[in-house]
Amino acid sequence: MTPRPFAVHHSARALELLAAAIQAATAAGRRADAIRAARVIERGLLWYADGFGESRRPLRVLGELRCATILPLTV
Repeated sequence: MTPRPFAVHHSARALELLAAAIQAATAAGRRADAIRAARVIERGLLWYADGFGESRRPLRVLGELRCATILPLTV
């Protein structure tokens, strides 16, 4: 059986925050770093969503709250 990626659904607010983060990185001269980080984060969420990043605490309903930093972005 071949691996199947997770389905990743971004909220409108998450997309707004990503655009703002990339704008800020662009202003700081780090646009390429931000785009590269966004791609790494997306790949991590797609292929390792339940283990990507660092565990912060279990959630009551499902899974756990996780945090990942791929500079200059954090999710």
